[in-house]
Amino acid sequence: MKIKLVISFMVLLSLASCNNVYRIAKHNIPGITDYLVFDLDIIDKPDTAFIFPQSDQALLLPSPSDWVTGKHVSKRQDFETFLRRTGTVSFLIIKNDSILYENYFHNYRQSTAAQVFSITKSLVSALVGIAIEEGYITDINQKVSDFIPAYKEDGRDAITVMHLLNMTDGLNFSDYTTMHLLLGMYYHNNQKAYVDKIKLKHNPGEVFEYKSVSTLILGMVLEQATGRPLAKYIEEKIWKPLGMEYTAAMMLDSPDGTPLAYGGLVARARDLAKIGRLYINKGNWEGTQIIPEKWVENSFLRDTVFGQYYNYNKSWWLDTYIDRPLFEKRDLFAGGYAGQVLYINPEHDLIIVRQGNKRSGIKWGNSISKLAFLIVNEKNDEEPFFIDKNFLAGNYKNHSGINFEIKIVNNRLLITDGFVTIPLEKESMLNYRNRKENIQLFIDYIEGEVNGLFLDRNRSIEYFSKDVEFIVEVD
Repeated sequence: MKIKLVISFMVLLSLASCNNVYRIAKHNIPGITDYLVFDLDIIDKPDTAFIFPQSDQALLLPSPSDWVTGKHVSKRQDFETFLRRTGTVSFLIIKNDSILYENYFHNYRQSTAAQVFSITKSLVSALVGIAIEEGYITDINQKVSDFIPAYKEDGRDAITVMHLLNMTDGLNFSDYTTMHLLLGMYYHNNQKAYVDKIKLKHNPGEVFEYKSVSTLILGMVLEQATGRPLAKYIEEKIWKPLGMEYTAAMMLDSPDGTPLAYGGLVARARDLAKIGRLYINKGNWEGTQIIPEKWVENSFLRDTVFGQYYNYNKSWWLDTYIDRPLFEKRDLFAGGYAGQVLYINPEHDLIIVRQGNKRSGIKWGNSISKLAFLIVNEKNDEEPFFIDKNFLAGNYKNHSGINFEIKIVNNRLLITDGFVTIPLEKESMLNYRNRKENIQLFIDYIEGEVNGLFLDRNRSIEYFSKDVEFIVEVD
């Protein structure tokens, strides 16, 4: 592993220009203080700040062993020791507009800035909604090539703003499988030229692949559409209207260069929480509509018709405990490298922010969703509601007219397309699976209703709506 890292590092150095060799040498592995070696575009705060009051409600902090997923935690480890040992630098819990818990670690304070990485993507999504409302962008189906001429070539002319928001643009890039490309882009001092050269791997609108380059392009689209630097658009439309307490910044690839729209926001926990509050209130801030209400509402919905991932929409992660949802209504989060999280739960008016210098093997989105459940319910309950599988029986159809049937035979759930019948075993309340056939069902359950099913076959995911009333068969 060390040999591979060294080779990757040497390749990056060989590809780098003199201007960004220093960045690579000093910050080979990205971190929350990277902004210190990048050029910055300042986002000014307003004259008057909105301040969250302290709550007079006592909060019993749950043991980390009751809510952490992804890593074993000793029952003897207390809440704050756990946060400190996992590299957390800020942790903030706000409920009903009041601060229930706030603490800082590793010499960080309330006023200490940190890079928030991919939380930036969710902020950019909000700006796209605003830009559409203001007429700078026609709608989410407008072609990216209207703003980036290089994308009129090689089939990229089919890429739309919606494809970028949901990372179904088909570009040959992946944050997970081509890490060297991600690091090469991150440290590149001419990211616009870098973007121009990326070709298609899939037809736009067919395959989801998490890639930061999609949001980098969105930032470029916003600058071209509005005629303003991204940082100034954030300042005008979000930072000042929301009464942010602190000045923020957007990292640039070079002086007066391209903004790192996919991960370059530098901010504090309290100000991130205000973005969460804005979404909880459907884009409205103290009586003023900042983001179109419909845009916010649609961000909470699943839509897999055009290849979107079943729990990712408009740069937000939906249902953070996807295989075992803890809330009947939807919760969601913005997440970033090293475990940055902005979690929001509109049903319970709850916001949780975590910033950290490492992930420490923790699934922070899932874990914070579980923590939220414990805060709301003041108890540990792995499955807070029950769904009778008999209600799943019936016919299901996707947008292309392909259908399958679910039968319940001898209390077993069977899925059939008329030719092949496959039994599925219960993995959790909302997840059935056949490991041998690599097939999974995720139940789209919200507000007490089963709306449909997500069928995952070898990681190809499609959404199916229920077609007829269920029929229970008894063998």
